[in-house]
Amino acid sequence: MKKIAVYIPNLTFGGAERVAIILANHFSKMDDISVDFILMNKKGELITEVNEKVNIIDLNVNNEKKEFFGLLKLIKYIRSEKPDSLLCIMWPLTIVGVIAKLISLSKVNLVLSDHTTFSKTPWIKNKIKRLIFRLSISIFYPLADCRLNVSNNASRDLEELGWLKGKSIKTIYNPVELYHGEICKQKNIEKNVISVGSLKWAKNHELLIKSFKLVLLKDENIKLTIVGDGEMKEKLQSLASSLGISDKIDFVGNKKGKELEDIYLKADLLVLSSHYEGFSVVILEALNYGVAVVSVDCDNGPREILDNGVYGCLVPVNNEKLLSEDIIKQLNTNTDIDLLRNRASDFSVNIIAEKYLNIL
Repeated sequence: MKKIAVYIPNLTFGGAERVAIILANHFSKMDDISVDFILMNKKGELITEVNEKVNIIDLNVNNEKKEFFGLLKLIKYIRSEKPDSLLCIMWPLTIVGVIAKLISLSKVNLVLSDHTTFSKTPWIKNKIKRLIFRLSISIFYPLADCRLNVSNNASRDLEELGWLKGKSIKTIYNPVELYHGEICKQKNIEKNVISVGSLKWAKNHELLIKSFKLVLLKDENIKLTIVGDGEMKEKLQSLASSLGISDKIDFVGNKKGKELEDIYLKADLLVLSSHYEGFSVVILEALNYGVAVVSVDCDNGPREILDNGVYGCLVPVNNEKLLSEDIIKQLNTNTDIDLLRNRASDFSVNIIAEKYLNIL
């Protein structure tokens, strides 16, 4: 039996975490594969989503920097458990994985997986942090057996930052577990717009809320449900209040499982307003539930998923007026549910997991 180990910080709400769980659960159902989920800390609301066949290992890292993200404990794990493949998700855990393999003198098949467009992250504007990051990629990534990112543009971005050769980073899109139930959108007087994502700067909910104000000036029979939590929640609620639209926006916090599924099934439209993405799992989830999509044409992911606008609207970034106009336009357009669901099937977990297995 082959053993696949997946190394990730924790299982709090996030796109990379949800993808890791989908893959681990899928692998664990195979007779010839066992899966270890290695967590720096066993915490996070998504732990309950992990299949009972997946073995969760808690490294119990008390101080990330002093313990260098669990390096010594990961080395101990590799030496004792001897996994056949190790999938390290998200920098700097990817760097830790390379060093752990070298020190342990292991022949483990090491795969590094990133899930973002690093050049767009706020912290990389710091010259020292940027240099450290670029050097770490340049020195350690070539030592791994394979390097992945979740969209073509994000892969090219990482190669450029890390001074890597072209095509050094392979692209494997994120998977979705297909919904096979019947979908019947109700023709309600009040339309339901949703946003799903952490309440942080990168997701640019300010743009969404300001655009929604313009939407309501033309049609009051629309509500906005914002799914997610984060450090910007109070600021966003204050913005909605200052614009006089608090009664039209519902901040429901993080949702998962059946609760999140119900939100998608009742939605008429998903809007993505991010400053940047690595992929955008939520767009894929929306298509899976037959929900129309309006997305800013940010770097990177949305354009690739929506196939240059074939499966959803793409709007220039940071344009409140155009975003509001496309929201209204899409809400008044009949949605081809089958078309959207067929597009989602291109990213089914069966297809994507097979691509991972070919590497792992």
